[in-house]
Amino acid sequence: MEKKELPLVKTTDLNLASTLLSIGFEILTIDNRNPKRANFYFKKTPLLLQKIESYWNRELKVSPLDIFNSRKEILGRVFGNEGLKERQS
Repeated sequence: MEKKELPLVKTTDLNLASTLLSIGFEILTIDNRNPKRANFYFKKTPLLLQKIESYWNRELKVSPLDIFNSRKEILGRVFGNEGLKERQS
């Protein structure tokens, strides 16, 4: 039986990723192989798409402290090599 891949939403926007994480969405993986831009992957759901739309329409209300803490967590993961960055031998 072939394994089905999850439908994903990818963003390179750190602020969007921080906001989504702060409201309870899980970052499935971070691809940080490009040193200039990380890709953040979330499981695609109707609720996630609704929240992303609310974010871009400036309708989403989130605590700035929650976003700040989520951003710190994400940056720790990106620079702590928890993403997909290939290790040099």
